[in-house]
Amino acid sequence: MATSFVSVDYHFGFWIHDADHEVFCWALVEVIDNNAGQNFDWLKGSIRDHIYYCSQGFFVGFLTIGMDDFIGNAEDIQKFDIVLKEVEAFFKSKGDVIGVDELNSFQKTENTRHYWFSPLEVVKALKLVSLYREVIHGQMKTTARDPVVIL
Repeated sequence: MATSFVSVDYHFGFWIHDADHEVFCWALVEVIDNNAGQNFDWLKGSIRDHIYYCSQGFFVGFLTIGMDDFIGNAEDIQKFDIVLKEVEAFFKSKGDVIGVDELNSFQKTENTRHYWFSPLEVVKALKLVSLYREVIHGQMKTTARDPVVIL
C-alpha cells in the first residue's frame, strides 16, 4: 500500500497510507463544498480541485493537499483549524464506522480508485484530523527521514 508524507514545510509531518488520506481529502472536499455556515471561499477553485483529485487517488505515493500553498501565517492556520473542526464534525456524523459502500462510492475515477473491503473506524479518521492539527500548529517533530510509522 502506498504511503505519503504530510507536512506544511516538507520537513515536519507524518506518514499515512494513501487510501486513508484519500478519505480525509474526500471529507475535506465535502466540507468545502457543503458548508454554508462558514466562508471557505479561500479554499475553492484550484486548491479545492487539487484536494478533490487527491481524494480520487491521482497521486499515489506523493499525495499532498498542498498546505504550503494556503498556510503561510498565523491567520491561515486559524482559518484551516476551523476547516479541520468541520472535517471532524463530518467524520463524527458517520457514527462509529464509515461503511464499505460509502467508502467505495466517493471515488468516481475507476482506474485510480481504492476498493475497501472493511469499514473504516471513525476514531482512525479523527486521529488523522488530530495529526493535521499537530502539523499546522508546529507540534509535529517527525521528519520524512524518520522511520515510517503509519497511522
